[in-house]
Amino acid sequence: MLRLPPLNAIRVFEAAGRHLSFKDAATELCVTPGAVSRHVMNLEQHLGERLFERHHREVRLTQLGELYLATVRRTLTELSDATEALAAIRAKGLLRLKVPPTFATLWLVPRLARLKAQHPDLTLQITTSHDQTRFAADEIDAAIGYGGDYGADIQVDRLFGEVMVPIVAGARDGQGTVSIPPELLVQRTLLHSSHRMQDWGQWLAAAGLGQVDRNEGLVFENSSLTFRGAIEGVGVALTQVAFALDELENGRLVIPCDIHLRDETAYVFAVPRARLRDARVQRFRNWIVEEARTTRERAARFRI
Repeated sequence: MLRLPPLNAIRVFEAAGRHLSFKDAATELCVTPGAVSRHVMNLEQHLGERLFERHHREVRLTQLGELYLATVRRTLTELSDATEALAAIRAKGLLRLKVPPTFATLWLVPRLARLKAQHPDLTLQITTSHDQTRFAADEIDAAIGYGGDYGADIQVDRLFGEVMVPIVAGARDGQGTVSIPPELLVQRTLLHSSHRMQDWGQWLAAAGLGQVDRNEGLVFENSSLTFRGAIEGVGVALTQVAFALDELENGRLVIPCDIHLRDETAYVFAVPRARLRDARVQRFRNWIVEEARTTRERAARFRI
């Protein structure tokens, strides 16, 4: 734990030491000379050392006071510089955003070029996490989450629900599907995400098949890696249709059968209502809501 002196007294001491006058320091700080004197005495008592020598109509720094003033001024200057730098970054349009890892990798990042084209002065600081968002603790401006109860003071915009489909590498066929019976599909190498080990069991239940043996197949840390494994022909993965649109449309991935898992729990964009007037938030919110609308329309073409 930091051992700090009274910070108001530090500010007063710096002004008094710079002016070598309690009266001039009081004028600068818009307080009385008596208030300056009391703050300095409080600081001296806290430190157990005299910082000023009081004389008739003047004050002088003690030797220890001069040393302490040099350190205080250097520290306050660094703090001032850091504050100005932060203000400058925010003025340039920095938006601090928290996003689930797979959403960031497979959906958000591929669209950032369009965001920069529309808003070249908007800069994102992206943090990825599966943890529940707590705006104050996370020090973020906005978040993308999957479901959740954010409370009345948070504005929540629905982006899109979840439709999980099997994907394999292959050539495009019609609406992006090929016909592989479920019982043959699961004989291939199944790619699992350690964060979503329940997915294949749910899909097999929907297909009327038995439970999957989790000791078979490959387990990856996240869904982004299972997605990549499917593209590279390692096996068959389950993915959110919205995340795979580009690859499904260009034929790098195909949906081998139309059995799917639908969850109306949605990805949402969440931001404290108090920040809705922030121009950075307004621009990003408008952009992501429109991108999500386009995603929903593209996903609907696969008729699942």
